[in-house]
Order: sequence, then C-alpha cells, then structure tokens
Amino acid sequence: MPREQQKRGRRAEKKADKDAAKRKFEEDPEVPAKRMKSSDDAPDAEFQDNADYIPLDVDQGDQQELQGPEDNGDMPFYGLLDEEESEYFQRANEMLELNQFQDTEERSLFVDSVYSEANGKELKIACSQGCSRLMEKLISMSNAQQLRRIFSKFVGSFLHLVQHRFASHCCETLFIHAAPAVMQKTKHNKKSEEEDGEEEPELSIADMFMAVIEELKENWGYLLTERFASHTIRVLLLVLAGEPVDVTSTDSFVASRKKERLEIPTIQGEEKVELSKTEKHSVPESFEPALKKIMTDMVAGLDDVYLRAMATHPVGNPVLQVLLFLELSHFGKSSAKDPKSTIRRLIPDESFEEESESGIFIRGLLYDPVGSRLLETMVRYLPGKAFKNLYRNNLGERIGSLSRNSTAGYVVLRMLERLGKDDLKIAMSNIVPEVSGLIERSRLIVPKVLIERCVVRGVDTKPLAEALEGAYSQDPTIRLQQMLKINVSETPAPQPEDHDMDGDNEEKERKPRGPPPMSATEKAEKLHASLLVQAMLTVSGPLSQLVYTSLLAQSPETIIQLAQEPTTSRVLQSALTSTSSTTQIRRQLTTRFQGHLATLALSPSGSHVVDALWSATKDIFFVKERMAQELERDEQTLRDSFVGRAVWRNWSMDLFKRRRGEWTRKAKGLEERTISSEGAERPKSKIEQARARYAAAKEAAEAGATGANQTAVANHSVQLLRAVEDLLIPFIRSADQDINKTSKTNGTNGTNGTNGTNGTNGANGHTGLAGSSLVDYKKPEELRDLLQLEIPEKGTKQEGLIEILQKVLKYSVNTWHQGFLDKLYASTNAPGVAAELILATLNTNVHVYQVSPALTVIEKYTGQRLANLFGLDGPRAGGISVQGGSASNTTSIVIARNNLYPSTKTDGNGGYKFVLFTSAHGHYSVEKAAQMLGFGSSAVWPVPIDNVGRMIPAELEKLVQKAQSEGRTPFYVNATAGTTVMGSFDPFNEVAAICQKYNLWFHIDGSWGGSFIFSKNQKHKLAGAEKANSIAINPHKMIGVPVTCSYLLAADMRQFHKANTLPAGYLFHNEEPASNGEGDKESELEVESPEVWDLADLTLQCGRRADSLKLFLGWTYYGSEGYQQQIDTACDIAAHLANTIDQHPDFVLISENPPPCLQVCFYYAPGKEFVYPRGVVSNEDQRAKNNSKVTEQVTHAIVPKGFMVDFAPPSGDDNAVGNGKFFRCVVNVQTSRETVDSLVHAIEEVGPEIVKSLKASNSTIPQKRPGERGHGPVVHRV
Repeated sequence: MPREQQKRGRRAEKKADKDAAKRKFEEDPEVPAKRMKSSDDAPDAEFQDNADYIPLDVDQGDQQELQGPEDNGDMPFYGLLDEEESEYFQRANEMLELNQFQDTEERSLFVDSVYSEANGKELKIACSQGCSRLMEKLISMSNAQQLRRIFSKFVGSFLHLVQHRFASHCCETLFIHAAPAVMQKTKHNKKSEEEDGEEEPELSIADMFMAVIEELKENWGYLLTERFASHTIRVLLLVLAGEPVDVTSTDSFVASRKKERLEIPTIQGEEKVELSKTEKHSVPESFEPALKKIMTDMVAGLDDVYLRAMATHPVGNPVLQVLLFLELSHFGKSSAKDPKSTIRRLIPDESFEEESESGIFIRGLLYDPVGSRLLETMVRYLPGKAFKNLYRNNLGERIGSLSRNSTAGYVVLRMLERLGKDDLKIAMSNIVPEVSGLIERSRLIVPKVLIERCVVRGVDTKPLAEALEGAYSQDPTIRLQQMLKINVSETPAPQPEDHDMDGDNEEKERKPRGPPPMSATEKAEKLHASLLVQAMLTVSGPLSQLVYTSLLAQSPETIIQLAQEPTTSRVLQSALTSTSSTTQIRRQLTTRFQGHLATLALSPSGSHVVDALWSATKDIFFVKERMAQELERDEQTLRDSFVGRAVWRNWSMDLFKRRRGEWTRKAKGLEERTISSEGAERPKSKIEQARARYAAAKEAAEAGATGANQTAVANHSVQLLRAVEDLLIPFIRSADQDINKTSKTNGTNGTNGTNGTNGTNGANGHTGLAGSSLVDYKKPEELRDLLQLEIPEKGTKQEGLIEILQKVLKYSVNTWHQGFLDKLYASTNAPGVAAELILATLNTNVHVYQVSPALTVIEKYTGQRLANLFGLDGPRAGGISVQGGSASNTTSIVIARNNLYPSTKTDGNGGYKFVLFTSAHGHYSVEKAAQMLGFGSSAVWPVPIDNVGRMIPAELEKLVQKAQSEGRTPFYVNATAGTTVMGSFDPFNEVAAICQKYNLWFHIDGSWGGSFIFSKNQKHKLAGAEKANSIAINPHKMIGVPVTCSYLLAADMRQFHKANTLPAGYLFHNEEPASNGEGDKESELEVESPEVWDLADLTLQCGRRADSLKLFLGWTYYGSEGYQQQIDTACDIAAHLANTIDQHPDFVLISENPPPCLQVCFYYAPGKEFVYPRGVVSNEDQRAKNNSKVTEQVTHAIVPKGFMVDFAPPSGDDNAVGNGKFFRCVVNVQTSRETVDSLVHAIEEVGPEIVKSLKASNSTIPQKRPGERGHGPVVHRV
C-alpha cells in the first residue's frame, strides 16, 4: 500500500518547483526556449522589437530541451536521469545547501560520494533542469584532481554544452574554478585510481583548455551572439588571458543582472571561498597565441558594418567589450594600432571629429542602452592620446548635456575618472549649470563622482558647492530632507514590542503601521542620495559645511530617527568621523544623541552610529564619559541584545566599570604621563654656605688681581680641563679592567654607594673614579636626593663643577664598559672625544657658510663620500647632517611631499589624504613625524613582514592599490636597513620597483644597519639602496662616532633645497645683489656655483651643530679599512654568541643564525623548555606575563655582574605572544668574544635561582608585577 504523502514531502516538492522556476531566468514558461530559425515570412521574434541594429544572419543553433532528442534538431541528447537518480541528486543538493556537516573533512567525503554516484552521468546532470545546480556546487567545492576528472568528462561535448540553457552555466563554473590550476603539472595517483575504479585523465587542465579551443574553433562567429554560449565564451577569454573573473560585480563583463548567484556554503571555522577573483593568475605560454587566434577568428567573418551592429546587440555587445578590454589592456597599445584589430575596425581614425566615421559611430553609442556600455569600456581603456582626441573633439564640450541623460551619464562617469586636473576643472564648469536639474531628476551619481574626482585631483569644489546649495532649499531643516530623499514626518518611530495577551487585535490591525513599503526605484534614490551626502562630507570647506549646517538644524528627535534608518545612518557615521568635522561641530552634534543611546544601541543601524560616537568624542572626553554612564544604566538591556552587546564591547564598558583609569586613558587615545612632583627648595646646609662664601671671596680676589685680562679665560680653561681630565681618564680606564674581575667586584657591591670610587686623589686633590663599575643604579627618587641639584645665586666655580661631575660620573652608565650591550650605540673613541672638544671650542653654527666656512666644506665633502658608498655617485649626490635618525626620517617626509606635490609647501596638505608606508617592524619615528606634519597616525600604514622581519613587497603593493582605490594619495615608503629589534634588512630592489611603478618616494632608514656599507663583506645586505630617493644613516650607532651624528643622503641635493628653502634676507645672502658697484666681501661668497653652501637652506634646522666633523675625524683616523675591520669583527662576535646560544641546552635562539645585524635575541629556557610552557596556563596573556618576569628579573640580576642587556616583547607573531619578552643583546665594535661568553655564564648563574623563586611564589600567592622604569625598547605594534 503506497505511503500517504506527508507534509514534509509536500514542502520538499514545493521547494523543488520553486527552484525549477528560478532556473528559467525570468522567462515566460509558455514560450519555448528553442529559438526558431528566421524565415522570409516570419521575422525573428526575439529581435523584432529592436530597430537600431542589423540582425546577424548566422545559425543560432537549436537548444536542447527536456522533451527528448526528437525535438532538438542537431543537438545531441545525453539522456534523462531516472526518478531514483533524480531524487538522489536533488537530496544531495539540499544537503549541500543545508551545510550541516561537522567539518570540511566530512563534507569532502560527501562530495566524493556524490561524485562516485555521478560517475558516467555527468552530462545528464549538467543538462538537467533540476540537477544542474548541483553540478555547479560540486565543481565549486572540487579539488584539482576532481576538476580534472569532470573537465575530462565534458571534453568533446563543449560545443553543445555551452549552448545549453543549464549546461552552459556548469561550463562557466568549471572554467572559473579550473583557472587557478592551469599551471599545475599532471600527477597520476595510483591509489586514488584503485579506490575509485576510474583512470586518471591523461591531459592536464591546461591541455583540456586547449582541447576546448580546438573543439570550438570553427564556431566562434555564431557563438558570439548565441544566447547561452555568450557568457561562457566571455569567461573562457578572460581565463585564457589570466585576467580575474568577477561573477558577482554588477560592473562586470561576465554576469548579467539576471544571473543567479550561487554561494558556496561554508562550515564554521572555514574561510569563505570567494568566486570573485581580484588578482591575475599565471597561464601557460601557449595560451597567449591561442587567445590571439580566437580573437582574430571571432571577428574575421564579420565585415565592419556588422561588427559595428554588434555594438548594440544585447548578446554580442558584452563579448565585444571583452575583446576590446583584452586588446587595449592585455596586449598593450601596439595592438590598438593594428588595422585588423577590433578597436581599429570600430574606430578607423583617432581624430573623432564630429563628421568623421568614428565620430558618428560614437554618437550612435552614446544614447543606446546597450551600446553605451561598449563606449564605457572604450573610454576606460583607450590609449591616452586616443582618449584625449575623443574627449576634446567629440565629448568634452557636450559633457554637461550628456550628464543629463540617464544612459550617456554613465559614459560621463568614465570620462571624469580619466581627466587630469585642468580638464576636470573645465568639465566641472560645464556640469555645474546642470546640477540643479540632476538633483531634481535624482541623477545623483554624476555629482557624487565629480566630487570624488575633484578630491583626487585637488580641484577646488567651491563652484560645485554653490550649485548644490542653489539646488536645495535655503532652509537647512528642509534641505537635509531633500538631500536624503526623506520625509521625516512619515519616518516611523521605533515601536516597542506588543505584549498584549488578551487576543483583541482588531483595532490594532486597523491602525496604519507606517508608510507603504518603498519601491525599488525609491530605495535606489535614497541610497544614491546618501552616497552623495557622504561624498560631500569628505571635502573640507563649503561642501561639508552644507551638510553640517543642515544636520545641526535638525531636532534631536529627527536625528534619532535618521540614525535608525539604514541609509541615513551612514551619513551620520560619516559626519561624526570625517576629517572635515571640527571639534566644535562634533561637540554640537554629539549632544543630540544623549538620552537616546540605549534606543540606538538596540537598533541594527543605530548601533553603528553609537560606535561612531566613540571616535567622534575622542577630543571631548566629558561628553564620552557621560555617554558611557548612560550606557552603563542600561547594561542589562544591552547585554540581552546582539547589537547591544557589540556596542557594549566596542565602548569597552567592562573596562569602564572595573578599571576606570585604564578606560580613561583608552578613551582619550593616549597614555597618561606620570609627572613626579617637585619638592620645595631645600635650604642650604652650613657646609654649603661656607663653600659659597669661600667661592665669593676667591672671585673677589681674582677680580682685584693684576694681570693680562686676555689670558685669564685661557688660564681658567686650562685649569678646568685638567681637572676634568683627571676624572674622565680613570672613568674610561675602568672599562678596560678584566670583565671577570669587574663582575666579582660588582657582585659584592652593596647599597652603601661606595662602588666606583677609590681613595686616590687626582691632580687637584679630588676623589677619582678609577674603580668605576658599569652602573650604580638608583631609583629616580633616590638619585634625586643623592644628587642634591641646585642652581646657586653665585657661581661655585671649578670646585662646584668638579663636585657635580663626580656625581654624574658615579651614577651614569659607563658605555665604555665591555658589559654595556643594551642599546644600538656604545662608547665613542679617542677621535670622537677630540672632535667633541674641538666643536665645543669652535662653538659655531653651521647654518650659513659665512660663520663656518671650513666646517661647511667638511660637511659637504663627508656627505658626498657617504653617498658615493651607497652608489649615489651623480654630480648632485650628497648629504646633510641632522640631529638624529628620527629627524632624518621626518626631514625625508617633508622633502618627499614638497617635491612630489609642490603646492603643499605653501598650501599645506590641502585636500590630499596622504598615506605613508613603513615596515611593521619599522621605527616609531615615522608615525611621530606623521603626527607632527599633520598627516595623523592613521596615515601611516604598516606593511606586513615575513617570518624573519622583512617587509613583504606584494603586501606593500596591495596596500598602495588599496589606498588609491579609497581616493587617498600614497607618496612615501620607508624601508629599513637593520630593524630595531631583529636587525632585519628589507628587500630594497623589490620595494624600489614598486615605488617607481606608483611614483612613490623611496626612503631607506639605515640609522642602524646603514653602517654596513663600510664593510665589503656585509654591504650586500644593502643591495638596491642606490635606487632610493633618500637614505638615513647614523654613524654614532655602530662605528663609535659620538652621539649624535646622523646623515640624510640623496642622489640629488637640489630636491632638498627645493623642499626646504625659504627667503630670509637677514640670514642667507648668496642671492642678494651687491649694494654698490664693488660689492662687499660677504656677497663675494656667491661665486657662480650650482651648489648650495648655506646648509640651513637644505634642512629644517637653523641651529646646526657640526656633527659631520666627528665622522670626518674618525674616518680620517681609522680609514675605510679600519671601519670595515671593526664591523666584520663585531659581526663575527654576534655570530659566535648566536651559535653559543643555539647550542646551549638552557637557551632558545630567536634571531637568525648568523644574525642579520649585531643584535642577538634569545630566551633563557632551562632544557629548552619555557618556564611556563604552552598549556600550563590557559590564558596566553598571563603566560606571557609569567615568562616575561623571568627575562626581566634575569636582566636586573646581571647588572651587578657587569652586564646590561635589553628585552623586548614579540611583535608580529601571535603564536609567540605567550612566550613573553626575550633578551636583546646588542654587540658593538668594542665587544670581545670573552665578554659574550661571560654574559652567558652570568645568566647561567642567576637564572636557576630566579626560576625557582618565581615558581615558589606563583604556587602560593598571585605575583603582582612591579613597576618598571626605562627598560625595553619601543617596539612598533603591528
């Protein structure tokens, strides 16, 4: 007895009918899909309504239907699925749509089983109305091996499949998903063959594509306009060219608006598979000649008249767009000059005069709904010269009237995207008179795109703002409603949920629930209106003010209603976060939301506005605090809502409730600075008063003494220098003591403050410092009391100076000490000390040649020699000294901006939204410079790095393209030679190529690793540096030049002058004419020379110390070979330390081996296991804190043993966060092999006890982290 049909079965049957109806692509089910051949007495029914094209007399072919082979003419019939098979495949399709698999492995097994069941039935499924969708899903989920198998099943039948209503979509999906695998080689899997019982295809996927071409090669002509084959042919062309195939974009060559979008279901935790490809893929070399032949064969059988007729053919036009796109963009400009090319046959001449053949053809396309799309493609991809002729001779003068037309207006958009600044100004003046009509007819996309292009090109938008103001009401309240296409009175207020349980709802049902639902046209108008207003908000000045004044004129109730509408809430978000808004505007606007935050937080659209209020109140903290208090009052309501919980999280409300201080710092966007309070002035002691009286009496005696006043200064200087020398020499000598002996001495040192001194007297009877250790570390408050600093009313002369110098030396870090391995610098050397003494003696300013002639020549010569080392050997190459690496980077940014965009020198950043790129491990000075120069921190985009800390060039290019697509102005790339923590060197050649491609300023921050240029064995790490626009190098960091000595180098110093020069007649006299016929001696310095000798005219500084002398004297003293030997020795010591750490059982090496620079990073981990390994502590952040304590306490414990090293947290590696901070030991050119061996031994001595103590304390009571002072480098956060 047959089972009764249950409800579940009826639902499934209804769903199947619904799915079947979808696959008919909005066609009348009573009209057969089979296209009948045209006859003399029966015109083609499909095209009889179109009168603006010439029908193409090509055989369209019959379409296979489900009736059977007898009704399909020449189309082969592959058979029908029986009822059981059809039911199985439909249920499989439903299971894939439900996507209730445990994981991807389970789904893969299911797909394999479906493939097994479908073996031998692939063509039946592809041609089945009910099951072809399953075939598309299977192809989308297939791996390369499965794709090859299904591809091989289709080979030999493609000519018929691509013309089939359902199978053509399967072919398209197959081409798209097989494209990434065309470069894979064929691999036979015998095990898979045995399991499946099916032989592997012999052909690779690339060979199968070639087989498709061979199969279709005699039929390209009529397939162009075949209704179902057309879209498949377009995909095939793009795949062969290696171009991305976007099946989701409405602005695509491939998919029509009616195309059904099949999304691939994803499992939780699995990344979503995107059908839309945005990047090109590699293709075999054989594809290019095959593609050229296809494109030639497609149009070879059509004369020029029929080819132009295809431009308005609804099916042939998209194929023609693909052909033009590939000709103009893929094969280069040369193809456009070929008389047989498609573009040349369509437009035989490039003059585009009004009465020319090309001009007439273009005018015919302008107003045609189909032909205008082809014209858009031409405008977008035509070579520059042809586009200029088209615009200036045909379309430019008519751009205003064209913008009024609903069809030609889209061509106008493409023209605006290609216009330069001057042409865009003219175009705007022609469109501005039409703005009122455009606004009235809701043609809002033209003014929107015009605004965006004006921002990109830097065109003044004031005329456009005046036109928009005139198009709307003068009443700001009404104006906003007109702008957003809304009627506030009809906007429904949010209704609370109805909890009436009495069941009497008749009266409620009679009440209106709001305005009737909007049509699709009305929704589109509101969307475009919102986008226009958002574009207006991006421009500072009259355009954005027009919106702000309208918003501020609204009542709070209206603002709240707007915030809950999907389209208008976007406007409020932009208004609150746009850079065009001022603090005053945001202060007035944000107060409108107070009292309504809970309502908005529970709204899907309003919640985004509440999130925007967080950023909007960054500089008005009291408003943000009140809003947080308001949200806190509705905590339970927010936690019960999905969107409410998101708002609670984004506002860090848990932090607000529990740790208000941390929330406050986060809310203000800065860290509070701890300011130590200064005590009251301490009265002088009796001994100090006696010293003051003695000094005063001595001064009076000296003033009354007779003698030559000219020699008094020299005598005093000599006496003081000798006294200072008696202190400095023992201080320096103390660093030469044996490090083991120093360690023992320091290890016994207590807190009595006696270490570092001995009882010997210097030349003047003062206590010397011959026994000085590395450092006698004191806390800041304790050291302040020990120093007892004060400024006396009367000078204390030499005695007072020597007394304070003793204290300074006693409590300072002795960087001459072998154990100083903490920072990216160390002690100086003998020529460095001499150079500092010389500079102090000369005490001049190297800003103009007039007051520092010798030092100016030395600086220019030294800068030129440095530039030559880097390969910058042009006639204009050179360098300028600056006050540090950060200053070098800042100066380079100013030079880059002012040279690439000269108007910024006088007008500031203006409408440019500049973007700077730096390595994720780059120095923080780039971000600080962006803040100082008005770009803001958000303008600095970190570029991801690889596992060794090097910038990834491909990621850089993606970010540059992203910035350009967002309408920003990328202009500067900072690569690093020797990063602060890991010492990595970025790939300069690859970065340089990207900078040249996108016209970006290429700067290398070689502050640390740039000194490797002195070593022939290490300079290969700087390969490509010669391609940089500017290079920073700090000789004081690696080669012992006294701090500070920094250089900014360039291939053309004229760029420095152009960017920084300003008229200052009171200072720079080189260009001033002589006041009389003879002139004066100062103006004689202005010899006819192309060089700039007033060095302050090349940089941001006016007060300039002659730091270049320090490098010049050191370079003279040691020579290039001496510097090379120092650097190579230091690299050997660093490699030795890395090897020692790597082979030691209680250490884990983090750096590369050998290290790229002089830093060696490692962990102390007994038995190569972290003290707190993964899994012991579930919270990775807590594990990181515990492990960091080991590193921190070991670092402190080895200081008495004569070693200072630094530590840093892991950056850029999420998997390493729990490991905590690691040691960073910086080898310098003075470090010996014995020193690093003793360092390892010192850590071995103190480490076990610290680990034991920490484990004991953690097992009893929670360990609170003590405050740290001055430890750890600043590591750029990714």
